[in-house]
This record gives sequence, C-alpha cells and structure tokens, in this order.
Amino acid sequence: MKKLLANRIVFFAFIICLLPSCISMQGMEMTPEEGTFKKVLGNVTTQWVRYNFLNIPPTDKRIETKAETRLRIAARLKGYNQNFEIKNISVQGHFNGLTLIQIIPMFALMGNFQTVVASGDVVVSLADAVKNTSAQIIELLPENSTLAVLNIYSDNAATSEYIISNLEYNLVNSGKFRMVDRRRLDQISSVQNFQLSGELNSASAVSIGNTLGANIVIIGELTGTGLLTQLTLRALDVKTTEILSVARSNL
Repeated sequence: MKKLLANRIVFFAFIICLLPSCISMQGMEMTPEEGTFKKVLGNVTTQWVRYNFLNIPPTDKRIETKAETRLRIAARLKGYNQNFEIKNISVQGHFNGLTLIQIIPMFALMGNFQTVVASGDVVVSLADAVKNTSAQIIELLPENSTLAVLNIYSDNAATSEYIISNLEYNLVNSGKFRMVDRRRLDQISSVQNFQLSGELNSASAVSIGNTLGANIVIIGELTGTGLLTQLTLRALDVKTTEILSVARSNL
C-alpha cells in the first residue's frame, strides 16, 4: 500500500513537472509618445534556465527585473554604449530537458525546469544626442551671432520637430546667441512657398537664412540604423556660404 502511494506521488509529481510553463509576460512597453523622443537602435535576446518549485512561476515584476538586467548585459556585449534603456521586453518560458530527471524518485519534487527566453529593444533618448551636438555647436560658433535652425531631416516629422525644439532650447539657454523665432520662419515659408519637411541643401539654407536676417543657419539630419545611427548638425555662414562647424553625435 505504501509503495503504491509512493508511486502515485511520483507519478503525479512528474505530471505536474511537465505542465506547460506559466512564464509569459510583456513589460516596459514604449508608448507612441516615447517614440517621438526615443529611438530604437536594435533588439537583443538572452536566456537562462530556471527551476519553478511547485510549478509556481515568479511574479511578473521579478522576472521583468531579471530580464532587463540580463538584456542590458547582452546589449553591452553587442557594442551598444552605456546611455540606453531596454524597452518592449518579452519573456517566454519553454520546456527544458532537465525536467525529465524528476522521474527519478529522489528528485520527484513538484516543480519544473524552464528555459526562459527574453528579448527587448535597445532604446536611446534623442535629447542626449541633441545635448551633445548642441555643446559642440555652442563652443565653435562666434558669440552674439543671430542663428536660425532651419531643419533637421529624419524619417519622422515629429522626431525632427522634437530635435529642433531641444536644439533651440540649448542654444537659447547658452546665453551666447540671438535666435530667429520659428514662427517667422513658418510665415516666410507660407509666403515664399518653400518646404522645410525635406532635406535642405546648403544653397537653399543660406538663401532662407538671408531672408530671415540670420547670419548663421543650422541644418542637420538623423541618419543610419542600429549602432551606426548619428545626429549631424552643420552651421553655415549666410554671407560666405562657408561651413563654420560640423557637430556629430552617435546615438
């Protein structure tokens, strides 16, 4: 009778061990608003083996924290810089062959081994890149210049506006320059029928700057993907069309 009971315990323990994993979660999802001022550079994955005693999965918060830590390590090993976040984390538990040892009576605890696979997006803040490039521009341009930020080209209009807004903020707060009000730029744009949504060449930028009464205009672009993503700014002298400075920041 005791032997039969023991065999049943082992059998039911083994069945419980083979139950499908309950680890499945999504965390740190990036909102559409964040998509404007953050940029996804790439995706990283990691995995580890976990034992769930009594087949009870860990809390979502606990598994999210571990996944984020391990994904950060994976991102650094892949070559991403230190100024990034991990967003859009996805975690799934899968059957692991170690669970089969539970068929041995001495290991017949109710629980299971799982291979936990986590993935997430490597995300950086555009504000940091704008701050870095702004600092370079501020250092190189002559003080008391009248500046006009014309356009920062990217594949997303909202992202371009965000970069321009932060760039103007940094330039104004340096206390070294006079800035052309962008509302004036919008007015001239509508009257003279030129567009700032596309990529401006140097000649067009200088012409617009002259109309605005600026002696230096700034244009730029956000280009590349993944580890090669860069924000580049160029400052042009309106009178001579000379490139006064080029600032570049890797995201």
